[in-house]
Amino acid sequence: MNRWPLILLLLLIANACFAQKDKDSVVNNLPMVNGRLVYADSIMVKGHSKATLESAAKKWLISYFKYYQPDTLAKDKDPNSSVLSWGVLEYKVRPGLINIPFYAIITIDISCKDNGYNYTIYDIHFRAENKSIAPVYQKHPEYLIGLYKQKHIGLFNSIIIDRAEIRKYLSAMNTAIRECIASLNKAMTN
Repeated sequence: MNRWPLILLLLLIANACFAQKDKDSVVNNLPMVNGRLVYADSIMVKGHSKATLESAAKKWLISYFKYYQPDTLAKDKDPNSSVLSWGVLEYKVRPGLINIPFYAIITIDISCKDNGYNYTIYDIHFRAENKSIAPVYQKHPEYLIGLYKQKHIGLFNSIIIDRAEIRKYLSAMNTAIRECIASLNKAMTN
């Protein structure tokens, strides 16, 4: 019996196993806090007063988001917040052969103080521009993260979505949020 096809097959399987670890890092490195996806950080900005930072945060919100609205829910009220708003991020996901426009609705909370600010991005929901393209349950990143981490996705779910697609949805959403944070940090330091 010829051993070369068997050796080649084993090498391909080993290569696939190692490649999976890099792909999994996208999902495993998302910032989870108590089972919720939360992006938060505290940034020091020397020589900036609280009033200057509040003004910069409000200007950034208006210029960055095409669609935004103040968050007026009592559960979200923080007396230290300079900005507490809902915003809509637009990005594209390519689960198949075409790019599909998506919207991520986020709550952003920016609290300013002298020489620094804190931001928190949470309550993230996303959906396709065309509602009929993606299944309804795909609008919650926490659900997709949980589904991704299950040992077996299940027959019904695997017909609708697989791990590769979940990675694409979460990676595109994560990139859009990271770009939003980078824009905020640049606006606050200028």
